[in-house]
Amino acid sequence: MGRGVNLPKMGEFNQNAVLDCIRRRPEGVSQTEIAALAGLANQTVSNVTRRLLRDGLIRESGRVLSGPGKPRTLLQLNGASRFSIGVHLDPSVTSVTALNLAGEIVANRLLWSLHEGDPETFLIEVEDTVRRMVMDLRIDEAALAGVGLAVPGPVDAVRGVVVTPPLLPGWHNVSLRSALAERLGCRVEMEKDVVAAAVGEMWHRPADEGSSFLFVYLGTGIGAGAVIRGQVLRGATDNFGEVGRFRVADSTEALGRSDGSCTIGNLISPARIVAQGRDAGLVGEKGDTVEDRYRAIAGLARAGESRASAILQEAATHLARGVAQLSDVLDLDEVVFGGPWWGPISDIVMPNVAAALTDLAVLTSVRPVTLRTSRHSHDAASVGAAALVLDETFSARPERLVKPGLIAAR
Repeated sequence: MGRGVNLPKMGEFNQNAVLDCIRRRPEGVSQTEIAALAGLANQTVSNVTRRLLRDGLIRESGRVLSGPGKPRTLLQLNGASRFSIGVHLDPSVTSVTALNLAGEIVANRLLWSLHEGDPETFLIEVEDTVRRMVMDLRIDEAALAGVGLAVPGPVDAVRGVVVTPPLLPGWHNVSLRSALAERLGCRVEMEKDVVAAAVGEMWHRPADEGSSFLFVYLGTGIGAGAVIRGQVLRGATDNFGEVGRFRVADSTEALGRSDGSCTIGNLISPARIVAQGRDAGLVGEKGDTVEDRYRAIAGLARAGESRASAILQEAATHLARGVAQLSDVLDLDEVVFGGPWWGPISDIVMPNVAAALTDLAVLTSVRPVTLRTSRHSHDAASVGAAALVLDETFSARPERLVKPGLIAAR
């Protein structure tokens, strides 16, 4: 069934379209260039930029001569005019990141003790961290666009509920969004973590980069997000990206077992890589943290240790199988990797994934697949959670013109 255009929202949509043009050209852009880029009349752009200047969201940054006539006035984003804060709930660590309107990280905190307690402990410490961050940065109440939550799935996005995250025992049917909003007294958005990471990657892309890509997130578990022509895929229930149970090995490869050990979530998890390193005598069983032992295995592989190299080569092959399936099904020719566990192994695993993809992905016969590491690999989800708030507030999304409200509940 067709939907009508919500005309009262056109003014706000045009304003966000102009703001997006300016944001993606940090060197500065003139009103004439904005009109051409956004497909708007010069008078419309003039009216919109006047409002944006009045509200302090943009500023004039100088004049340039380009042929006969008056010099062009360049407009730039005023990054310090608005801020957002993103919180990522991960089974191993919680990260809190503040962004300005330009998408620059202005503060970052890691919280290690939250999951020893219950959700109430998480809320207390996150509230304290966010309030301290706002005070330290001297963010005025009107300049805080909101707080974003990136959480492991599955989620009930309509009610803002963390449903049954498999790696967080006790976190079942937690109304996290409303609880945090009540504590902080500000707007709170919530997304599944891999979707948030994809939003963050999209928000930080300059104008000349592609608008379609697959985001592969390696945390305590693995997930995937996708953006197609600038639109983030969320799925019917906002739970897109549950790829941990993709079968990427047969039972022979998985030590003769036919249970979940054949899935990508088990075969390339940090816990399995550390266990393989322990079994090979490369790292000890006790003493160092899982992260320390994980980094040690990567360091040994980097130094040419054959057993460590074989462990990561196997992980790369399984990862390539999963990526091949996803890139073929979604017809995406760019894959971005990120997450807190990706950085330590990226330089070792990435070339092996690229080599394996050539044979595994069907559509590489018609176009190559480009692999990249996320701009904010370690903090991809918390950056994405903060970017989610900015994106919901300041991006021009055509689908909002046909909805009753500008911002759908998340």
